[in-house]
Amino acid sequence: MAKKLGVAFLFVWLSAAVAGCGMFAAGGQEIEEKSKFEAGVKEPPIPTITIGNEPFQPALGAYSWGVENSSGTVTSTEVDIAPPPEQAKHMESIAVAGEDDLEIDFGSVHPPKPMDLHIWEDGKRRFVDGDMRLADYKGTGSVIVELYGEWHEGHASYVFVLEVR
Repeated sequence: MAKKLGVAFLFVWLSAAVAGCGMFAAGGQEIEEKSKFEAGVKEPPIPTITIGNEPFQPALGAYSWGVENSSGTVTSTEVDIAPPPEQAKHMESIAVAGEDDLEIDFGSVHPPKPMDLHIWEDGKRRFVDGDMRLADYKGTGSVIVELYGEWHEGHASYVFVLEVR
């Protein structure tokens, strides 16, 4: 009887120890849980981008997305699409002024973290550090912009083309 009680105690102690390991990172700091947004979001949300007073929606590019089902399983979708320079060939550019600000709104969905902007020039992707200054692209022709974001469910890229005047 004492042996069974000892085994039960060991099992309970090990279960508690293993469960506690997932809550703390090295150094005893609590790990921040990734927040999920509204149930039923089956694909990446499409943001509304506003430059000046002109709102528009970018084209959805490549993405990887997983949704947890009520059964506990996950339905995953992987979409591969042409790179932004190829997508841009079939898009109309949006005329904007060089002094306008760029705002990105994901509506009721939490914005992605991280959320990065990239400019495509000569077939190469360049990270835009900090705020995108449209004045830097004034009069240079069409500017291909890629927005990239990550959520708990996955990641997505969005493409739009600007004509900065």
